[in-house]
This record gives sequence, C-alpha cells and structure tokens, in this order.
Amino acid sequence: MDSETRSQLAPAILASAAILDRGSESVRAVLFSEENRFSSALAALERLSLGEAIPIAIVDGLGAIRYGYPAATQDIDIAIAKQQLEAFIAAAPKLWIQDCMANSLRLAHIDLR
Repeated sequence: MDSETRSQLAPAILASAAILDRGSESVRAVLFSEENRFSSALAALERLSLGEAIPIAIVDGLGAIRYGYPAATQDIDIAIAKQQLEAFIAAAPKLWIQDCMANSLRLAHIDLR
C-alpha cells in the first residue's frame, strides 16, 4: 500500500489491521514455522525445558493452534508443575527473558487444590 492511500485510511482501521497482523503472527509461527517473536520465544522455552529438565506445556491459544483449532493470540501461555516453578524462574533470565520477552513476562500462580 502506498503512503498516499495509507494516509487516507482512518486511524482505527490501521490500528485494527495491526492487531490482526500481530494475532496472525502466532498462527504463522506455529503452522508455518515463520521466524518471528513467537517462534523465537517458543525456541527459547524449548531450550529452557530441555536444558533444565523442566516440563513445560504450551496451553491456551498457541496450544489450540498447534492442534488445528482456529485461534489467534498475542501471548504465550504455559503451564509448569508447582514444584518446578522456582527452577523455571531462576533459569528463564539466562535463556530467554532478556532476549525475547523482557517486558512481557507475567507469572500467575493458580492453586488447583
């Protein structure tokens, strides 16, 4: 799209297009092995999981995409065993957080007892 056409579009349309592009980025990473922020973060999670022997499950949107369900997401949700959480938090900065997700890490603890 040329700059003249782009300047004529409403800002809301451009914002919506950016959201769609970011959402489809997750699909492209999982289904087509596109190198982007999702594939980089997933590779780092795999290195962490294998290197530290911490089983990690990819859940929610990316998990659904992997198994063929239509979804788009802008984050990576993981599940880790409660007894492995401290080891994960200690190992993550070495392999991944500074490189891929420095401003995006949120930890949520859900007690399923």
